Amino acid sequence: MNIDIIVPYLSRDGRNGATTHFQQLAVALANAGHDVVVHITAASGFVVQRLQVQWPHDPAPVNIAPNVKVECHQHRAFSAIRQYELWARRFKLLSDAWRLRDPSIPLLPSKLAEYSREQALAQVRKFIASVEQGGDSMQVHSTTVLGPYLPMMGIVKSARRRGAVLIVGYFPFKTCIDAVEEANRQGVRCFLCPLFHPLDATHYNKLLHRSAKESAGVLCLSPFGRTFFKEMLGVRNAFFTGSAPVDIGNQPVAAPRTAGDKDEYFAFFGRYEAGKTLIEAVRIVEPARRIGGRPFRLKIIGKDSPEMRNILPSYADVLENLSTAEAGHILAGARALLVPSLFESFSIVAIEALRMGTPVLVKSCNLSTASILEFLGLEYHVYSNVEEAAGKALNPRRELIDTGKLSYFTWPEVARQTELAIQQADFK
Repeated sequence: MNIDIIVPYLSRDGRNGATTHFQQLAVALANAGHDVVVHITAASGFVVQRLQVQWPHDPAPVNIAPNVKVECHQHRAFSAIRQYELWARRFKLLSDAWRLRDPSIPLLPSKLAEYSREQALAQVRKFIASVEQGGDSMQVHSTTVLGPYLPMMGIVKSARRRGAVLIVGYFPFKTCIDAVEEANRQGVRCFLCPLFHPLDATHYNKLLHRSAKESAGVLCLSPFGRTFFKEMLGVRNAFFTGSAPVDIGNQPVAAPRTAGDKDEYFAFFGRYEAGKTLIEAVRIVEPARRIGGRPFRLKIIGKDSPEMRNILPSYADVLENLSTAEAGHILAGARALLVPSLFESFSIVAIEALRMGTPVLVKSCNLSTASILEFLGLEYHVYSNVEEAAGKALNPRRELIDTGKLSYFTWPEVARQTELAIQQADFK
């Protein structure tokens, strides 16, 4: 099968989650015998200065793998016409928001942090209804105007010539919308792959929803992602294809460890930002220390910062610039991995920890990651509040994980599920 993958952006170091996912997907599909071409952009972002949009051009990246072809495209010039379009749409958005007076987005992380699973589900449905009923403020998002603008006609034409299927990153960018429209115009099957949480409000606009419905199908990273697109948005072809850690591949699953094998610390992975809710990890460890009467520590795998240090207690350690092996060692030795994150799309680190026999505690309002634990039969490790999490942190269960289901989260399996989704998509 010939497959073209369009990635809306590529950072210089290639370490962000979206770039990593598509790089690994391309390699896995190529290793499975498919002819893969990856289309990427030469710029990783834009800067608006004095009404002028500037695109910082990165050097063309090195090929992802010997058996994957990479084509690097420059952004089309930001013309005066698009400058007019930008401000015209912004005016419509602001005037519409003023008329509505009650915008449903954005959803503050502090508010979402208080939600139960049922409240989070209700908020998803509320967002969808707002999008369908809203005016211009629900039609566009600033990024759908700013780009990235790729030479989509030529990209799709090349795919059609090769008889290729398109897989496009589903982001709040014009790239996604352009790809679906042009693919449908030229008769090329175009699948979307969303790397976002259903409550990430920046993705709630009619243009993106329309693209999902008009695409050949949506390839989802979590079971809830499939539910979101198929049952809530009404997308006919939505599939759970998954994602996987970079360095695991087909390695065997590590045998779960006993309580005596674990050191006296909990692990947290991520940088300091509102959606990661590091402070909740602290609030889980604090009562666990008090009730359990043991000096548990909290080890944070992430980038250090003064802001982070300001909220951390003395028993917390920040471990930055770790190698993959070093990070794995920390995860393997932890009593549990704490995932209080609100917007985690698929939480690959949770899969890494589970493979090492380390229990994982995931907040229930994080519908995507919680659905992965439920898929694995680990509902016990989904918690609703800090008190519940602290109790489970003191008594983590180390059940035998269904190795068949856990092998679902390897790149060869992701490639196989992607291939099956493309073959099974209903085009009637």
